[in-house]
Amino acid sequence: MRLSYIALRNLGRHKIRTALSISTIVMASILGLFMLSFVAGMKSDIKNNILAYYTGSIQIRHGQYQQYDYLNPVHLYVRDEADLRKRLVEVEGVTGAVPRITAGGKIYIDADPDDDIPGDQFSAMAMGIDFAGEKDILGPESLLVDGRLPLAGSRGVVVGYGLARKLGLAVGDRFSFMTTTAERGLNAMTFTISGLVDFPMQGM
Repeated sequence: MRLSYIALRNLGRHKIRTALSISTIVMASILGLFMLSFVAGMKSDIKNNILAYYTGSIQIRHGQYQQYDYLNPVHLYVRDEADLRKRLVEVEGVTGAVPRITAGGKIYIDADPDDDIPGDQFSAMAMGIDFAGEKDILGPESLLVDGRLPLAGSRGVVVGYGLARKLGLAVGDRFSFMTTTAERGLNAMTFTISGLVDFPMQGM
């Protein structure tokens, strides 16, 4: 007697047990595939977000920037950046090149500058970008949830929606940002919020 015949006969003898076993195997397979797909999608989103909002596909920095990265070395910048970008976009396979600069610092908010009570300070990370150049890369306009992008030459900024809500800020509000300068000193500048953006990552 063939084993396949014996197996089928035993399955037919215990229909409820057979149905439960098959259902368990099917559900376990579905859940396993779901978890694998979920993790793969999450890894893909993390990779895409890091490329779009942090590193880009390739970073070009000053030769010593990485060594002193923890010191916020904004004085170690790439010289002749415009000429370098022009030559980069002529390279086969390069679809775009944009300048970006990041700087850590403090946001200073004083609700009433005329009183003697000091304002509040919050640690923050700022990113300077070329809005026109980032149109097809970062796509800042598609991230707007309120207001508009800053005008060229103005002291307008866009702020992450989550950060603005945490600090109680809205479009039209002003705050000062203090950071290290290229001369390794400290300086602050006051900005006006022209828009709020909703980044896919909560930390921004």
